[in-house]
Amino acid sequence: MKSWEFEDAFWETEGIQIVIRAPRNEDVPDYSYERACSGNTTLAELRRGRLAALGEEFEYEIIDGDNETPNGKTKLSTIRDSYD
Repeated sequence: MKSWEFEDAFWETEGIQIVIRAPRNEDVPDYSYERACSGNTTLAELRRGRLAALGEEFEYEIIDGDNETPNGKTKLSTIRDSYD
């Protein structure tokens, strides 16, 4: 999976914007999840879980609706709601 494909798949599944610090066509681990994480999940939990493989090799940022990087204690529902 290319980095831009991962970003698109993450947005489609999680409803959250991720920016991977890698060339657009760089190969990255697949994001093969079909269901979004619960809104009660924190960003830190998401990073330790679904994004762990990506974080081992690539730097990335989660961007909220205000174009800011939320802290790890932020719930995913808060991030998702920020895009409205």
